[in-house]
Amino acid sequence: MNVLGISAFYHDAAVALIADGRLYAGAEERYTRIKHDPSFPRFAIDDCLRRAGLASDELDAVVFYEEPHTKFTRVLASVLAGYPRTRSTFVRSMKDWMRSKLWLRNELSRHLHIPPARVEFCPHHLSHAYQAFIGSPFDEAAVLTVDSVGEWASTGLFHARNGATLEIRPLQDIPYPHSLGLLYSAFTAFLGFKPNDGESSVMALASFGQPRYVEEIGRVLRLQTDGSYEIDQSYLDPFGEAPYSAKFRALFGAPRNFKVKLPFDTLAADAAAVEPDQQRYADIAASIQRALEEALLHLAHRLHRMTGLKNLCFAGGVALNCVANSVLLQRSPFSSLYVPPDPGDGGAA
Repeated sequence: MNVLGISAFYHDAAVALIADGRLYAGAEERYTRIKHDPSFPRFAIDDCLRRAGLASDELDAVVFYEEPHTKFTRVLASVLAGYPRTRSTFVRSMKDWMRSKLWLRNELSRHLHIPPARVEFCPHHLSHAYQAFIGSPFDEAAVLTVDSVGEWASTGLFHARNGATLEIRPLQDIPYPHSLGLLYSAFTAFLGFKPNDGESSVMALASFGQPRYVEEIGRVLRLQTDGSYEIDQSYLDPFGEAPYSAKFRALFGAPRNFKVKLPFDTLAADAAAVEPDQQRYADIAASIQRALEEALLHLAHRLHRMTGLKNLCFAGGVALNCVANSVLLQRSPFSSLYVPPDPGDGGAA
């Protein structure tokens, strides 16, 4: 059985090939030298097929990591909800979707020289759930998936069991636009870093600050008594020049100019002089990091109540936050935690 998994067209395009029980994998950025390359991963596919000694028409199935038609409904509904302010976004996104994304089954069939019937789609958060569980050492586990957004879900809670058959059962999801990943990315942009890339810099900057803005972030991110969360969308602006609104700026002050270098350095013998605004940015980073950790703990407690299990698997782009992962391991009700080597979209292949 030869099965090819593909993630592409958002960021971190990658493939994973199972050929006669062996795994071959590759990230497209490693071949093109374009960081987070989102394009169709033709070089990674060619290399995996070459290493496996296969031709593409020998593939029994090709599985894409999300359902494009379902995602299209979310993109269309979201853009139309903001019309006419989102007019330019509407035109740009519709051209992109009409050109290729809506016809992905035929596109993959044409690229790989296989019948369209061999192309399948897996819901995005279910892809993350399999990614989280299937490489773990557990026979049974609770699974948490958190990212920016899939088709409609931004967070998923699952119960996974590997017995006579592999079963991953959805328990609950939290829908877009209530997204921890998008919220953290908004702070990433506010702090002068590039979303979908600079979140690791926010996590690092947090270590130089104190969570003095937790109360302010609590106005934006509200934890619910049932273990879920809500995000006040009036603070965000997903279709604006920046992903945060004027109300957000009024709450947290002026955003950082990315051209101005921050003075923090763990390797310096003497601490550099830190201006008040620079410290404010570090404190805001520490605050959103703390808020993210508390939200994940909140979800973990809910998932533990739902499953009663001791093992937790965690994937999705937010699972790249290794500091939050350590907090989950130390403070959640789960005694064991497994995070796959690439928990983001690249690993979803």
